[in-house]
Amino acid sequence: MGEKKLYVNLLGEFSVWYGDKKVYMGRTSTGRQAQLFQLLMISPGFQISKEKLMADIYKSGEFNNRNNSVNNAVYRLRKMLTDAGVPGDEYIAIENGNCVWKEDIPVQVDAVEFKRLLEESRDAEDDDKLHILQEAWLLYRGPLLASNSIEEWAISENLHYKELYRDCTNQIADILKEKERWEDLYTLYTTALGIETYEEWQLGQLDALIALGEYEKAYKTYEKAVRIYTEVSDLPVSEEMLKRSRKISQYLKGGYEDLDDIQVSFLEVAKKSEEQVYECPYLNFMDVYCSILRLGARIEVVSCLMQCTIVNRKKLPVQKAVAAKKGALLLQAIKQTLRYGDIFTQYNTSRFLIILNHTKKERSSLTGSPKFTKNLAEIAGILTIRSLLCIRNNIIVHIVQQISQTD
Repeated sequence: MGEKKLYVNLLGEFSVWYGDKKVYMGRTSTGRQAQLFQLLMISPGFQISKEKLMADIYKSGEFNNRNNSVNNAVYRLRKMLTDAGVPGDEYIAIENGNCVWKEDIPVQVDAVEFKRLLEESRDAEDDDKLHILQEAWLLYRGPLLASNSIEEWAISENLHYKELYRDCTNQIADILKEKERWEDLYTLYTTALGIETYEEWQLGQLDALIALGEYEKAYKTYEKAVRIYTEVSDLPVSEEMLKRSRKISQYLKGGYEDLDDIQVSFLEVAKKSEEQVYECPYLNFMDVYCSILRLGARIEVVSCLMQCTIVNRKKLPVQKAVAAKKGALLLQAIKQTLRYGDIFTQYNTSRFLIILNHTKKERSSLTGSPKFTKNLAEIAGILTIRSLLCIRNNIIVHIVQQISQTD
């Protein structure tokens, strides 16, 4: 039977185990004893200066005697380890102004092992390098000490390990691309995106699916990525992401169906949206807009492009949390107000674009619509709507709706 180890998990949820027994480290991972232990375990050689501990754990002026406070935290930490049945009695010693881990029992810290493996991979080649990188990559189960996110010392360490994980993932991806191991590449990006979100990984995920010929899955993945991005960002989708969408769409078109089959597929899609207002992705919305402009060159068309934006009482953008809450309510109001022939898309968290078809210019604003006003009041809790009309040409009337929140 192998010798028991003390396992310390800092990547993802903080936990300490001696063999298969969990060690109690206090009610939260942000307690003084827990933070002292975390700092000690993440420091080179499992030792850290007492001055640094006092600076990181005890804010200036929080305790009159921070030195005694550290000594008390060390004492309580020793008792926790003893109560958990971890062999030894001293555990942590104060030597020459440093806190030092003293026991001889084997200790394995996931964050330390993660960095060690990354260092080892630098001198490795080919399959050995890939194997070592994958071993390190599997250790990263989440941000380092995510629950300590308000602690200054933890923030810098957290960001450092995030960059290491990003670099590790990209190195593995480069090797898998070179070997054309698309299934493994897709799994890599999908798993990594469950932990951290980077557009380069979303693009890589789509590229892997395209290489595998999984075009329908790629399109659904694209729609999900755009939906998530729209919820958290006020910027439009990047050109690189739009390029992937166009590429996927080209493959989805096929090339062997006759006209009747193509029309049937069109009608099937149209039938699915018969009972609801037509919402489409931003890229599709742009195509519809361009089509209407071209159509207006041949026949008389009156369509309106409306922009609904949530602002505060001073007509300034609102915070993301407020925008997300009010945006969800505004979405309900729009869906319950628009007519069958109208089309809309969510441009970002606090902004919607709407095309109102077959609308008289003088009635093109929804501001005067009792139904829209009622829905805004009852569903979204909107106080006022301000409109700005500007006619671009005889076809499209641009309307900017600024919607002020009530709270």
